[in-house]
Amino acid sequence: MLMVGTGDREQPMETDIHNRIYTIVDDSSDVLDESQLLNVTNDEMDVDSTLTSDERAALQETLSETYGWYIKLDYINDSYIHEGEKVLSQPLIFYGIGYITTFTPNESDPCYPHGEAKVYGLNYYDGTAGLNYYIGNDDTDGSKKYDYRDRYRTIGEAIPSSPEIIIRDGVVGAFSSVGGGLPGLGEDGSSRIPQPKFAVDMINWRSLQGN
Repeated sequence: MLMVGTGDREQPMETDIHNRIYTIVDDSSDVLDESQLLNVTNDEMDVDSTLTSDERAALQETLSETYGWYIKLDYINDSYIHEGEKVLSQPLIFYGIGYITTFTPNESDPCYPHGEAKVYGLNYYDGTAGLNYYIGNDDTDGSKKYDYRDRYRTIGEAIPSSPEIIIRDGVVGAFSSVGGGLPGLGEDGSSRIPQPKFAVDMINWRSLQGN
């Protein structure tokens, strides 16, 4: 699986180009175009989708027959501003979730790269929410609920760096550098992210070769 995003780092304040997030199954086939990918911009497969069970099953079948999916960033239909949103750093996939940071410019001052930094935490298979980034839709009993509002959250006002993984005492954390700050990319602003059931440890080794 190859996760990439589009955006011109030399023109962070432009708003005319419609940028995307892509996740592509790379099987060394011929050149692909968007007709061979599934558009999941408005997250039709989430738990609050208006699709019927049959329609959802058909969409899953379509996804299994394509080479991946994509999101049109400035076409996301929610209450946030996405005009000019773009990817300016390298994504990261860890334990089935793709972490990708974006920047949405604030056009009030085109000379200063100020805007909104977001992190997306997406299931690499279908583009649905991989983390519970929005607690306002959780059930009253405290159970987490994952829908389109959980796919991303705001992490700052400057251009964010690529996500970085840190493993300490078997616990995995993810961070991004944003305007001098170091926000965690986990849920509720924390750094901890989903990880395998068993502890993850860094392993170092040295190769020895006899004469």
